[in-house]
Amino acid sequence: VKGADKLNDIGKGKSNAAHNLLNAAENEETVIGTVMGTEITKSYFNFKYDSYKTSPLNYENPKEEAWNAIKREVWEKRFAKEKGIYPSEKEIDEYVSYVRKEYESTQEGTILIKSFCEGMNMTEDEYWRFNRKYEAPLAVTHGKVSEYLEKNKMSMPEAGSIESNITDLEYYNSL
Repeated sequence: VKGADKLNDIGKGKSNAAHNLLNAAENEETVIGTVMGTEITKSYFNFKYDSYKTSPLNYENPKEEAWNAIKREVWEKRFAKEKGIYPSEKEIDEYVSYVRKEYESTQEGTILIKSFCEGMNMTEDEYWRFNRKYEAPLAVTHGKVSEYLEKNKMSMPEAGSIESNITDLEYYNSL
């Protein structure tokens, strides 16, 4: 199936960081910085960084893109909570269920998601649990915030104007 090898490679690129993120003990997490007062752990940053590093879009500066993405995520989450539009657990579950069913509704989709999961070194069930915890909440929040902003003729701030501080510059610069 066209794209299966590419998805497998993307999965491989994200695999170590995803497993590190899953295995990170909350209380012993090392912080790389803060965004709007929210601590950002190295394991989460590394997952985002590896996502941008292995993206087919070939980002020129993947660590900067990853940091900016985290800044936007934190801003969106805070905005959604302030406006009372942060997704419920039910909405997130429905999203994951819908996306999974869409992939599994065709033979091509089934092959693609299987290839991605193999690259991530996860079973499909493990991947969907990972998606439910880390990716789906961001996707649903982004959708709701985008809709709210458009409806109210508002715009999201530029990533550069979102307050953040990289406290472990030595680590960040080593990437």
